[in-house]
Amino acid sequence: MDDLALLPWWVNVIFAVIVYLCLKYWIPTIKFQNSFDAGTANAARALAPFLSAVILATAAVSAFNSRSKRRFPEKQKGAGSRRSIPWREFEKLVGEAYRKEGCRVTATGAAGADG
Repeated sequence: MDDLALLPWWVNVIFAVIVYLCLKYWIPTIKFQNSFDAGTANAARALAPFLSAVILATAAVSAFNSRSKRRFPEKQKGAGSRRSIPWREFEKLVGEAYRKEGCRVTATGAAGADG
């Protein structure tokens, strides 16, 4: 879910639709020779709405994160407030500043300072 939350919200919506269609309509039509696999394929039909809802919830989180990232630079008032923020927040601030200048910024999601 963490990786999905890093993607744009619309990618998650498309992914949720694909998952729903595959689990609801495509996988149950596959003919399995193993009875366990056939039962799992039929259970996929029932799980389709739930898994799609989880992915859609991730899309909402992604949209919220994107919106808060865009508004983050506006919250900073002077150099003093920038010095007091953690490095992750500073990294977001610099990324948004470059994004507003027209650059493409890629968030890696790494768990440490990248230098």
